[in-house]
Amino acid sequence: MLNRFFVQLDNRKGKTAHVFASRTCIASVDLAADCAEQLAVQITPLPFLDEGSDYLIKVVQDLRQSGFGLPRTRQVTFELLTGTRPAWLDRAEAWANWGQLKVVRESAQSFILSTCPQAEEALWQALSAPECPLGRWERVAQTCAVAISGEYPESLAAALLLPAVNIAIAISASKAESLHPLWVPPIPHPLCELPEDTEYVLLSDPVTWNRT
Repeated sequence: MLNRFFVQLDNRKGKTAHVFASRTCIASVDLAADCAEQLAVQITPLPFLDEGSDYLIKVVQDLRQSGFGLPRTRQVTFELLTGTRPAWLDRAEAWANWGQLKVVRESAQSFILSTCPQAEEALWQALSAPECPLGRWERVAQTCAVAISGEYPESLAAALLLPAVNIAIAISASKAESLHPLWVPPIPHPLCELPEDTEYVLLSDPVTWNRT
């Protein structure tokens, strides 16, 4: 008998989750709770799921308070709910772990301010926002005239969003042909490109919880 998984997509306090599947039609998604305290779903694997090749993965973002008056920090964690761990997950996990290092985040933020001093107010607002401030980070990116998409495409980029790092990388890419200094992380980043044959689908997320 296949297990069912209760997944909290949003705890209304800055902790959100995205669920990815190896392909469509291997799991169903049903609403479990939608109230002031949480948005949650029940995910049920279907008979089409092959434990030897398919997978369901939960990626959790947790915004944590650093202390009174200090910016919140973002922690990204991964959990294989069922199936076989895909090869691309190692790269995604390594990239997220690197991007969450305090010294890397602070270096990226300093680089943003040194290259786009006009973004200082927008950057501080994004760092001090009480909830997940994607819109505020987009304002920082717009002020610096770059995109916030980062190293990963579409849905996975949203789940692994490391805003300051992504923006610093984007600024460097936009100035690569000029004499402007590029961002050099204090710790070299790991291999981040996903293999060309990588396939995954976003099964559920806080914005559109049912994607089946």
